[in-house]
Amino acid sequence: MKILKLGTINFEALDHKVKVVVVDDLRAFSRSKGFQGSHSACATQFDGDGESLIAFRPFPSAGIIAHESWHAIYLMLTDAGAALDNEIVAYHLGHLVDKIMDKLHAHIKEMKEMDICNCSKCQAKAKGKSTKSSKRRKTNGRTTR
Repeated sequence: MKILKLGTINFEALDHKVKVVVVDDLRAFSRSKGFQGSHSACATQFDGDGESLIAFRPFPSAGIIAHESWHAIYLMLTDAGAALDNEIVAYHLGHLVDKIMDKLHAHIKEMKEMDICNCSKCQAKAKGKSTKSSKRRKTNGRTTR
């Protein structure tokens, strides 16, 4: 199992850290860390001591990053006894997603070198190609995809 450690994002005001990794075998990684539930795309774990761990397969989508970031932010705020206020959540969620995206972009080369799923969607992501059809058609005089 290959593990690419992307780094740690600190939330100093809440005394919390979020570690982010990319792994080629998420199921094995999840089992080795004692994660609960089924994890095929990503996983978030909270250790109860001010630290969360988010694990992704190579090239996670923006939706997966936001989803797992929400879990980490929820756990962090509830552990700190902070209110789940709209703006508090939005600020911390946006910050975490931005930092994870920066770390992922900085490690594209390393992710390309990892073994990934052989499905066409994962292979296209690894090559930087869209998996959506690029066929265009005319509908009521307008060109659409």
